[in-house]
Amino acid sequence: MRSAIVLSALLACSAALAQGTAPPTPPTAPPPEAPAPQAEMSEMKSKLQTMYDEFRGLKNRLPFQLGAGVYLFYYQPLDNTTFSPTDKNGYFQVYAFYLKLDSELVTSYGAFGGHAELRMRDGGHIGAGSSNQYLRGFFSSNIWFQELYAYYRPWQFLSVKAGKVYRKVGIFWDDSFFGNLQYFDGNKLVPDWGLSLEGDHDFARGRLDFEYSLQYFYNGGGTNGSLDYGRTLGTPEAAAGVQAVRDYSPTAEGAVDSAGTRMSELKHVIDARAALTLRATKRFSLTVGISGLNGRVARVWKQGLTMSAMTDESPFSQVAPELTAVVHAGPVAVRVIGEYLRQFGPGMRDADYVLAGAKATWKRLNVYLNNSYVRYLLAPDIQEFIIQPGVSYAIGGGLAALVEYDEWERKDPRGVAYPLQAASTGTTTGFYAIDRSLNVVLAYSY
Repeated sequence: MRSAIVLSALLACSAALAQGTAPPTPPTAPPPEAPAPQAEMSEMKSKLQTMYDEFRGLKNRLPFQLGAGVYLFYYQPLDNTTFSPTDKNGYFQVYAFYLKLDSELVTSYGAFGGHAELRMRDGGHIGAGSSNQYLRGFFSSNIWFQELYAYYRPWQFLSVKAGKVYRKVGIFWDDSFFGNLQYFDGNKLVPDWGLSLEGDHDFARGRLDFEYSLQYFYNGGGTNGSLDYGRTLGTPEAAAGVQAVRDYSPTAEGAVDSAGTRMSELKHVIDARAALTLRATKRFSLTVGISGLNGRVARVWKQGLTMSAMTDESPFSQVAPELTAVVHAGPVAVRVIGEYLRQFGPGMRDADYVLAGAKATWKRLNVYLNNSYVRYLLAPDIQEFIIQPGVSYAIGGGLAALVEYDEWERKDPRGVAYPLQAASTGTTTGFYAIDRSLNVVLAYSY
């Protein structure tokens, strides 16, 4: 849309200039003979290589390591769903651009360093009638720090980080692009502000590896993937009691009230994780881990006809056993993951989460299938699941392509009315589609 407008404007300006100026005079001498197409291509490649080498030279002279990348994202709904209730128009946009800075000073007392990852979006212009939007409704900007911390590593098996650091509970990620239910509930890829002690150490000549982390976060970072659109219960303003407000959203930081005002904040989180990896042979390894978390959620909202100001701060906890197996069969490597996370309140919905997936890798090609499921233990229970088959290919030169199908369904026995279930003009008490889409990503990293 934007490029069409710019092109039209340029054409209009060109026409206006042609009407108001004299045509160019013919050259006084014949132009030099154009080089052969092969020579032109060779010269262009040489110039590009020179520019690339000069940039790398400049990068190597910097007092820090520099990395950058961008995700070009095409989203195509395949059915009328909660996310696309009335049409199936897709969109193409820059999902995110990122810039990474790293620096480290090694001394006789250990290594001191810092890490920063800055992310940016263009506002999400997705069509007529749309307004600029942030990645999530509770974000305060389209430019944010995904991570920002200083660290001290006195020994190879211990790093102490202070700043905005990823939370470590369970399996870090399933390698999908769209995300799983834990991600959408604010439990995966979550950077918060606090302290992290983490590391790993090999034993028995590398046959055993012990990985651990212990973290404390004073408050949440406010930049995670929490998304509760079409997944809330009632409204905070009309809630029957405090527990109904706590159960209103499945997320700790993504909840907003009817006016779009952020109403919750994550505070004082303590989590720990321990995982042991057994490398029985060169072709097989098995990782078994356990994680635990305790934190508090502070909420503010207005309630009743008088819109009285209300506040609440309440705890919640999580326990998550995990399992990862990796098998190498000739040129193919297969990874299988499984995780169960039990969440209990009262600060958050009581819930059972399951994450399972398998990925096969051959050279630059990855084929995978991820599944996630949640049962919110309410009255009555609500269930959701996501099924995601996908394929990715590392093209080379930092360029990679990914194609992923997403099937996200939900079941609420209370009944969900059109257009949220987007199947008819009535209501449904069975499973219905929140999202059914094809996602194509072109990623570049440097």
